[in-house]
Amino acid sequence: MQDELPDDEKEHAKVMKTVTHFCLDRPLPAGQTKEKGVEYVQPQYIIDSINNLFLLPTKVYLPGIPAPAHLSPFVDNVAEGYIPDRQREINAIAGIDEEVMTGGRILRQSGALVDDSQSDDEDGKDGEGKDSDEEMSDGDDQGKDK
Repeated sequence: MQDELPDDEKEHAKVMKTVTHFCLDRPLPAGQTKEKGVEYVQPQYIIDSINNLFLLPTKVYLPGIPAPAHLSPFVDNVAEGYIPDRQREINAIAGIDEEVMTGGRILRQSGALVDDSQSDDEDGKDGEGKDSDEEMSDGDDQGKDK
């Protein structure tokens, strides 16, 4: 049996060389050292990476800090008319163009989607404000002429 122990240790060391991430649900215990070349992450990192189909940067998933907002894979953000800020961050990392993702619809600052016709209406409102100011000045001028 003693002959098997060194083999197990070698096998363990061999497997540990292939480990890239350790998943922890709390900060590292005091005095515990980190393995070199290994990322330490919270469980949400694994789920978020799976949901987005690529490995996300680990910085915001470090153990002991609040994890970013969780995004449901069951919500169609475009259909809901809202893209959460965290999803925007992930889209930027992935190189996803939001205009392509939203079918050309324009995003408001709040994240809500609007049709192009609505954005034109908003521009028209600004123009209407200017027109109404001009109309008021014309009205004032007309009053002075009389």
